[in-house]
Amino acid sequence: TNCTFVGNWGAWAESYIATSDMGKGGGALDIRLSTTGVKVDFEHWTLAYNLGDSRYCPGGLNIEKGTVSMHNSIIYGNKRGKNATVGHDIHVLADGRLSLSYCRLTEEDGETAGKPSLVYVSEASDGLITYDNLTFGDPLFITSLKDFQANVKTSGDYTYMRNDTEGANFISSIDVHLRSAAGMFDNSGSFIDTEIITSSAIDKGDPDSDFSNEPEPNGYRTNLGAYGNTKEASITPGGQPEIADITITYPDDYTAA
Repeated sequence: TNCTFVGNWGAWAESYIATSDMGKGGGALDIRLSTTGVKVDFEHWTLAYNLGDSRYCPGGLNIEKGTVSMHNSIIYGNKRGKNATVGHDIHVLADGRLSLSYCRLTEEDGETAGKPSLVYVSEASDGLITYDNLTFGDPLFITSLKDFQANVKTSGDYTYMRNDTEGANFISSIDVHLRSAAGMFDNSGSFIDTEIITSSAIDKGDPDSDFSNEPEPNGYRTNLGAYGNTKEASITPGGQPEIADITITYPDDYTAA
C-alpha cells in the first residue's frame, strides 16, 4: 500500500548467454508467485519512469505467475527496450492474471474505449487482464515524462538510463507527487502553492475508498497513486464541495416504528 517504483533500470542479457527463458523475468516489478491462484493486492501504487531493456519484459509491471490486483494506482511512462515485443508499462504471461481497477494508464486503445493501448499493455493471450474504471493520459507528476525521456539513451540494440552524474542525480530526484494549483507537496515534504496546473488524477480514485487521511479540501474522494489517502496528497482545487441541506418529506399517515 502507498508505494512508489520509479527510476529503475533492468539490463538486457548478451545473446551468447541467452537461453529460451532469458529475459522473461524482469521489469521494475516482477511477479513470480508459486501458482496462478496465489494472489497479491496493490493499493495506491505509482509505477512510473522505469526502463526494462529486455526482449520479453516491459519497463513497468511483469507478471510471470500469480494473480495481481492493482487498485487506485498509476502506471505511466515506463519504457521497454528497443527490441522488446511487449508493452512498455505492463506484460502478463500465460500463468499470470491481472485486475486493473480505478487506475491511470499511459494511453487508451484507439478502437476500444476503456481499454489500454497494446503498445503499453500486453498479455500472452486474451482474457488475462480485466479492466474497470480506467483513465488515461499524463497524470502531471512534478517530474515530467519529457524529463525522463531526456535521460534515456540508445546505442545499437541497447537502451539504457544515462549513466553519469547528471543521470544519477535525475533518478534520485524523480518526484511523482501530483501537480495541483490548489497546493501540493514535494519529495522533501515542502508544501508548494505556486503551481498553475492541476492533475486530472486528483479525486479519481474509487468512490468507496478511504480518503480521510488526505488534507482538506480533498473533494471527499481519494487521489490516484502512491500519495492517495495520505497526508501528502495533493489538494483538490475549488475548495471542499458543499453538502446541501437534506429535506425528508413523510406521507401524511406515516408512523415511526
